[in-house]
Amino acid sequence: MSFSTLQLAREAVDNSNYDLANEIYDRLLKESKPSISILVGKGECCAKAGRLSEALDAYAQACRLGEVRPEELESLVDSLVDKLCTKDGSSSVVVQEHLHEPLDMFTCIFCYGIIYEPATLSCGHTFCRVCFEQDSTKRCKLCNERQEQVKSDVLLSGQFKKYFADTYKAGKLRTEGFLMYNEGKYAEAMTLYTEAAEFAPSDHLITSNKSLVFIAQEKVSEGISEANRTCELQPRWPMGYFRKGSALMAARRYEEALTCLLQCLSLDSTATSARVTLAKVLQKMLSPLATENLKHTEIQSLGGTTKIANPISIFSTGWDNLASAISRGFDKFEGKRRIGKKTKSSNASASSNDIASKTICSKQSPVLRIETNKFEEVCSTSLQGLTIIFLLNTIFHPLTNYCLKKSILNSVHSFIRCRIIFM
Repeated sequence: MSFSTLQLAREAVDNSNYDLANEIYDRLLKESKPSISILVGKGECCAKAGRLSEALDAYAQACRLGEVRPEELESLVDSLVDKLCTKDGSSSVVVQEHLHEPLDMFTCIFCYGIIYEPATLSCGHTFCRVCFEQDSTKRCKLCNERQEQVKSDVLLSGQFKKYFADTYKAGKLRTEGFLMYNEGKYAEAMTLYTEAAEFAPSDHLITSNKSLVFIAQEKVSEGISEANRTCELQPRWPMGYFRKGSALMAARRYEEALTCLLQCLSLDSTATSARVTLAKVLQKMLSPLATENLKHTEIQSLGGTTKIANPISIFSTGWDNLASAISRGFDKFEGKRRIGKKTKSSNASASSNDIASKTICSKQSPVLRIETNKFEEVCSTSLQGLTIIFLLNTIFHPLTNYCLKKSILNSVHSFIRCRIIFM
């Protein structure tokens, strides 16, 4: 094999001349003994050209000759995500519209939980301070503005603590639990998470962190159960599917892990951790397994006595069918969530006989709603205005009881009218 010929093929790939590169790789495979470098190069070329089936075959052959690092499957991951997880993909996953609906002002777009220790960026958008600090890009997810350092918004933090007291108690315990987890104190972390769940039993971040602890303790089945619960509680959160995919990978259930990771990337195609884990899963699926660890229905003969698992069995039914399977996963979680919400709603309405609360605090209250919209336009950049907007949205929040709604309404209603009239 000529090094210059192989280099020529790589340059052709870099210049997006995939037909020429593929021709060179095919000639090298015929004229010389197959090697990992040639097969990985051919796989990269086919992946970038969108010929995924050929790419998978080339990578699988490379894995039979030796170890292929997950980093070498980056092009395969990119092509797979482009095909299945983006709107322009030829077999894209169908993600329900409500899963992409804008979040309310209480919710952090990073963790999809109630904003804990809010930090307002220079662009005016607010997130959890810890969530933004942990994001490697240091960019606002709403407007893409970059900001290196952030500080907690004391005013908003005080309001959140006042109106979401239980959630903040749970957030404090959850943060302490994560510190314990990082120190390897898994039992202490689990105790804190369990205590946090008493304040916020429907907090998907708690179940997600519990899954992380269970996996660290090698309690894989419990980790999968908690990850599954996370997806049920918040089917819009991409990292919930990442957590479940990681748990399934730990259980060596690679095909299920692949599906979950693609669900995560369907909601957020930029999730770096999901892409890295997806590459590891694909490497495991493509790598040969010991014969004694295989079921007879999962092995195939490749000449001689070597037997390996079929590395692309999950793709054998076609890309459209795989996309449909991923889409059905969203339906399953959202269906359970709707049933739970319907039950809670019916119970709440049966126990509530206060017609006034429905009239004053309904989202459809015409006068108050119109005034709120006008006020948002006028005071969208004002710190004081943001505070009042927060209080108004608290009125409309379904978790706020009637007495609290009425108290807030009385305290801000006259201020709203004056601001609108004189502006």
